[in-house]
Amino acid sequence: MLKFLGLTMLAFSTGAALFFMSRRPVPEFNITDDLGEFNEDDTDRRSEDYAVEPKEEWDEIHIAVDRGDEEYLTELLQNGADTEARIAGGFTPLYQAVDRKRPDLIGGLLQFGADPSAKADGGWTPFLCAAIDAPVAVLQAFLDAGADINSATDEGLTALHIATANEHQEEITFLVEAGSDAQSLDNYGNTAADLTDSTDLKNIIAPG
Repeated sequence: MLKFLGLTMLAFSTGAALFFMSRRPVPEFNITDDLGEFNEDDTDRRSEDYAVEPKEEWDEIHIAVDRGDEEYLTELLQNGADTEARIAGGFTPLYQAVDRKRPDLIGGLLQFGADPSAKADGGWTPFLCAAIDAPVAVLQAFLDAGADINSATDEGLTALHIATANEHQEEITFLVEAGSDAQSLDNYGNTAADLTDSTDLKNIIAPG
């Protein structure tokens, strides 16, 4: 079966995150329900293993996300920290939160205006990264925050392509029902259905 082993290699490994209340009244992104599976492989968020040395040329907001420093991150955001600050690779704090599988931080950053469509190297965005293995709740929150469901990487991979290559049926079903273009072609001429050998998944993407 065709595999896209490179998809997960772009996932940027960072540190832990946190939960905090935003001062912004709207919109509200409640994406912390039923996300145990998304976090099951994470290190205990209370572990000192999350403490890391500051990375060279990182903005303070990236360091706060990496360390899971709730108090400092909240202070930074409330004082206007740039949620679109970039580090090497073009990664924003929201991309960090997605990669670290921390829906609590994802919701908070969205409250402060983080862009789920901010492009990193290769055209990858937080939304497209989330399509690798994030729960439907995260994908929905990103769409609610303005992500384009048919956006694509520089190789033409849409969220539907990515979810299909990783064989996540729930995410595939959600994306199809939310309006993903099942006929969209990547740079190699593949539709999402071409990226799986599963008849069941093919039928979800292109019934009949």
